[in-house]
Amino acid sequence: MGFFKKYPIFGGFIAICLLLFIAGLVFIFLGFGGLGKARKSFTQAERSYRSALSLSPAPTAENAQQSEKNVQELAAALQAQIDATAGHAPSIVSTDAPKTEADMLFQLEAFKEQFTKDAADVEPLGAADDTVGIQLPDDFNFSFSRFLESGTPPPSKFIPAVFEQKEVLGYLLRKLYDSQPTGILSIQRETQVEEIEAQGGAQDNANRRRANRNNDRDTATTSKDDEFQIGELSARVPGAVETLAFRFVFTGYTPSLRLFLKQLEEFELPLVVRSVEVQPYKASKGARTEPASTNNPFNVFGGGDSASETGEKPVTREPVVEENLSQFTVVVEYIKVLVKPPSDVAALEDASSSENPM
Repeated sequence: MGFFKKYPIFGGFIAICLLLFIAGLVFIFLGFGGLGKARKSFTQAERSYRSALSLSPAPTAENAQQSEKNVQELAAALQAQIDATAGHAPSIVSTDAPKTEADMLFQLEAFKEQFTKDAADVEPLGAADDTVGIQLPDDFNFSFSRFLESGTPPPSKFIPAVFEQKEVLGYLLRKLYDSQPTGILSIQRETQVEEIEAQGGAQDNANRRRANRNNDRDTATTSKDDEFQIGELSARVPGAVETLAFRFVFTGYTPSLRLFLKQLEEFELPLVVRSVEVQPYKASKGARTEPASTNNPFNVFGGGDSASETGEKPVTREPVVEENLSQFTVVVEYIKVLVKPPSDVAALEDASSSENPM
C-alpha cells in the first residue's frame, strides 16, 4: 500500500491496465462463444446447400422455369378434363334462379302444370291406336310435393339448389317423354338433410339420419314418397364432386327404355345412369290384346259356330315373340365437378411453400 501512496499515478495506471486486461479476457470468451454458434450455423447451411445440390432436378433457375411450365400444362389439362365433364350443352340448365321464395313456388307450380299438360299430348310407344297420353298418378307433383302440397316455398338459401333440381329434372322429363312410355308411376329426387330441417320436419330428420347410418343402397326412408337418398351408389366426393340424383319409375315397352337411355348417352348434360331395374308390370289394363274372335280361324269364313258344333277345338295363334308391358326403375345422377385448376402458378407455389416450409 505504501508503494501506491508513494506513486499514486503509476498505481492508478496499473489498476486501469488490470481492469482492461480482465475486460479483454471477458470479451475474448464471449467472442469464442459467438464463433462457435456461427460455425454451427455455417455447418448447417453448408449441409443444406450440399443436399440441395444432390436433388434431381437441381433447384436451378432453368429447372425452376421448367417446373413452372409443367404446372401450367397440368393446370390446362385439368381444366380440359373439367370442361369435358360439363356436357356438350351445359347452357340447357339455366342458372337464373328466382330471387324470392314466392317466385320459386310459382315456378314449381308452373313446372307441374306444364309437364302434366305435355304428358297428355304424348302418344305412348306400342300402345293401342286410340291411346293418347302418358298416364300419371292423380295430382302428380313431379317430386316436389314437399313444397306443392303445403304451398310452402323452399327457404331462400335453398332456392338455387331447388331451382337447379327443377332445371335438370325438366331436361330428364323431356327425354323421358320423347321415349314415349305408357305411364309414369313415380319420380323421386334426392333431398338433402338441411332442406328437411328448414321445412321443420323433425321426424324426417331422424329417419334420414337413420338411413345415413345404415348406408342403405338407395332406399333410404324419407318423409315424402317422392324423396330418396342414393346412398353408396353415388359418385359424390366431398369437396370435389357434387351430384343431384333422381329416380324414375315408369311403364312401357323395351324400345321406350332403350330410347331413354340412348338419349342420355348423348351427354348434353353430365348425366350418369346409376342403376336400371326391369320387372313385369302387374297391371294389365295397358297391355296390348287382340279380340278373342281372332283365335278361331273359322270366323274368317263365317263358320265360327260350326266349329264348336262339330266339337273341334279352336286353333289359337301364339305369337313367336310376345312383349309384355314392363315397369322400369332408372336412377340417374347429374354430376358437378367442384375442383378448380390453379389460375396463378406463383400463388400455387406460395401455398405449397406454406404447407411444406422445407
